[in-house]
Amino acid sequence: MIGSLFGESNDPGSHRHSSLLKSKPKLDGLRLLVIDDSFLIRQALAFLLKSWGCELTLASNARIACDQFQRDKAPHIIISNFRLNDDCDGINAIRLVRKLAGRKIPAFLMGKIEDDSVSKRAQSEDLFFLRPPLPLAKLHLMLWHMLQLEASRGLDV
Repeated sequence: MIGSLFGESNDPGSHRHSSLLKSKPKLDGLRLLVIDDSFLIRQALAFLLKSWGCELTLASNARIACDQFQRDKAPHIIISNFRLNDDCDGINAIRLVRKLAGRKIPAFLMGKIEDDSVSKRAQSEDLFFLRPPLPLAKLHLMLWHMLQLEASRGLDV
């Protein structure tokens, strides 16, 4: 299942990312909120991200994500699938969590979306749009970079 999300890429820089993953910059303590309506995807991401030292909150839709946000520590980063099985897509789910937080939490939107209007909406919300397959090393590096940005802003990392 995770192979459909992440995999080897024809991107010439993917070998560079692979060597960076071997050195594994630490992601210990990075808090992530993962929103995906697929139980299998949530579990696969949880397994992967926990192996990197991340702390996770998992939610299957926007309502649960907001409920979890109010109970748990605020995430450093949100990762959401675009398509969710409720009345709210991933862009709106991220918007709702950000509103609760009172700040623009860095966020990734994932999905096999070819619709330019979705891409434009994601850009207007300052979301990083990830289209699978995404090499694991590249995801790791992106998360590490965002962790460094959060730390430089003086946020609790």
